[in-house]
Amino acid sequence: MQQDAAPPPVRDWDPEIDDTLVCRAVRDETHDVKTFVFAPRNPCQFRFKPGQFITLELPIGGGIIHRSYTVSSSAARPHRLSITVKRVPGGPVSNWLHDTLKPGDTIRAVGPLGEFTPGETGTPRKFLFLSGGSGVTPLMSMTRTFD
Repeated sequence: MQQDAAPPPVRDWDPEIDDTLVCRAVRDETHDVKTFVFAPRNPCQFRFKPGQFITLELPIGGGIIHRSYTVSSSAARPHRLSITVKRVPGGPVSNWLHDTLKPGDTIRAVGPLGEFTPGETGTPRKFLFLSGGSGVTPLMSMTRTFD
């Protein structure tokens, strides 16, 4: 009797090849904050450290705008990646995301990148996170990862 072979491992996201994200969900967090959940177009895993960011390439107003957003999801769940965005009055990108991006849409992305991370977490440590404004999103990822 022949045993079935184990399925091949899912490869890691390679920003040189995998530059397209698919919006899988949009969640209203407050009246002016939304979380956008993305997955790679082709099956792969995101490998990132909590606190890192991605840069989105967005088609706005007949041109392309690049904007970086810190990942707000847990690094321990590598199949999805999320950003949490507050609407900024008059802001071209935050308003476009809030008003236009919906599940099924695709966008180009680069990353994850950045050095604002807690470092290696192999040894149990205690953290105290203090933030304000946009500084909350890297700490959301850190808290969700260490939970």
